[in-house]
Amino acid sequence: MMERYWKLMFIACLLVFGIGFFYLHDTFAEKELPEYTWKKQKGNDDVLEDVLVQAYIQDGSYIEETIQIAGEKSKYASQLSFLETLNGAMDNLKIKQLQQEYRGFMRGKTENAYNFYENEQLLAYADITSEWDSSRFVQSNFALEVETLSKRDDKTTSFSIKLPNQDQYNYVDVGEVTVLGDKLYVLAQNGMLIDDESQSEMRLYTIDLTNEKLMSEQRLFSDKEESSAGGREVTLLHDTDELQASKYIAVMVSEFDEDDEKKQLQLFDIEKQEEWSVDVPKKMLEQEVVAHMGDETFYFLHEQKGKLSVTPYLFAEQQMGDPIEVAISDAIDVNMMKYTKIIHDKLYLLYDMNSSKEGESNSSHISGNPPLMYVIDLKDKALRYEGELTPKNKAAKNALFMIESMYENEQ
Repeated sequence: MMERYWKLMFIACLLVFGIGFFYLHDTFAEKELPEYTWKKQKGNDDVLEDVLVQAYIQDGSYIEETIQIAGEKSKYASQLSFLETLNGAMDNLKIKQLQQEYRGFMRGKTENAYNFYENEQLLAYADITSEWDSSRFVQSNFALEVETLSKRDDKTTSFSIKLPNQDQYNYVDVGEVTVLGDKLYVLAQNGMLIDDESQSEMRLYTIDLTNEKLMSEQRLFSDKEESSAGGREVTLLHDTDELQASKYIAVMVSEFDEDDEKKQLQLFDIEKQEEWSVDVPKKMLEQEVVAHMGDETFYFLHEQKGKLSVTPYLFAEQQMGDPIEVAISDAIDVNMMKYTKIIHDKLYLLYDMNSSKEGESNSSHISGNPPLMYVIDLKDKALRYEGELTPKNKAAKNALFMIESMYENEQ
């Protein structure tokens, strides 16, 4: 009886939320929707069809609207159906695409692209589950849940493996998943408490897919090392394509004390079981790094007044390439927030001209400081597009525009 009561309460709350949500969005929809257009300064507009910009817009009152812009096409949250909104049609687009193509396999799985790996033969998923131990106030019983889908015969295989060294962790999160041959590799961020001090380290779990067994657990990187006297931070560098992890694991290690900060870019080759530091000039390690792991290349980005340098580094060959230099707006500086994506061998850079990496507000009337887009062909080493996103009607001129993210346009 009580279970039935809670179900009725949940349905009632869902209906109230849904009615209220669509009342607010219908209010926005009844007004003139803000419209935007790309104003080309150089290049070819066609390259904008492959990229999708997602942002929040606000009409000056309490009503917010999510918008997705791909080329000259726009989609608004207020135009979605009730079911599309409940299913998060504007959430992680990679995950939404997988859910459409492999509906049965994707059911009940976390919507984090880094938990998945996909190639032409299979789709793989890994996640860490745990239980709350109320007697010790910690998570316990950590298990690695693995599931694969063979695209050839539509066969699904799933199994669970209990993680070793259970007492060492207070949390375990998946950072990356990759498949090489008949082995699945899960890079996890493991948190632990040692002598009342928090510590985090990356561990690599190797799973034999054929026999459904854990082969090894390796400690790779940690934010606490005896050789480091001060603080230490380890950041995983993901490929710009979340589902295409490679045989390499890349991290940026920052060591700092009161007076100094040292950075080191490190790589681990899963197949060869080798680790090494990337040998590049110190000043390059202060630049932003875009990882294109599939091409075994890092791209170092450096903005100066009126100029952007993109320097490729082929890390498997340990070879530096010639920089690609592009003229950019004088208003751009290194502290501005930018969004990067590599799509079809083109580097997309979207600069939010109303924000900075230091966390200043990124909301502004777009008519004042429109976002700037640059598209660079990494193979031909040439600028393919330069332009800005501008308001197309009065509603857009008056609305606040807040960039959220940039994706490959999968639609």
